[in-house]
Amino acid sequence: QVKQTQHKVSQFLVDRHPYIEEAKSEKLEVCVALGRRGVAKLAEILVDDTQTDAEIGQALGLVCGLLTTQVRCSACVAPRRCALTAAWGFMMQEKKIEAIKAKVVAAATAIMGRAEFSAGTRTRAGHVLGSLAQVLQGRAAIAASKTVPVLTQSCLDADSGVRQSASDALFHLTSFRDGWAIVMDTPRAVKELDDACVWLQHARH
Repeated sequence: QVKQTQHKVSQFLVDRHPYIEEAKSEKLEVCVALGRRGVAKLAEILVDDTQTDAEIGQALGLVCGLLTTQVRCSACVAPRRCALTAAWGFMMQEKKIEAIKAKVVAAATAIMGRAEFSAGTRTRAGHVLGSLAQVLQGRAAIAASKTVPVLTQSCLDADSGVRQSASDALFHLTSFRDGWAIVMDTPRAVKELDDACVWLQHARH
């Protein structure tokens, strides 16, 4: 039981079993909370300076898992358009909206743009941004957080995983007309993407 949920269980045995508060850290534990607190707690961890790189990366992985929009029925191999799939998809869309309201886009953008984080952590940040770019509110948050310059610069990153997650996020963003407009309205975005393509072509040869 973590510090945030610890409480006195009974008042009747206080003499025989007095409540002694344990010396525990106020630092948030990296895990999924129940209900609507699930996404909000992970969002708090992403902006907590006391968390380590590994803990931030773990939190991003949990966020990405909560935002998935694909479900497989046990009776089939491919995803099905059935009532179960529709209900699950609606629930995951709701999770995306919760994440956007919790300012996960701004947090993931800041993480991806900071070189002190490991490549794995920045790769997970790109995955989160790509997932949130698939909803209208997420694209609006990406525009407000100035995420596109971070993504275009990450396409030139030395790590292939970071480059891939950044390009995937841009792909999801530009799959929508308003997302494409966000990229086109970003100064130097097209030039940096063109430079990334040239750099990749030279890197392959």
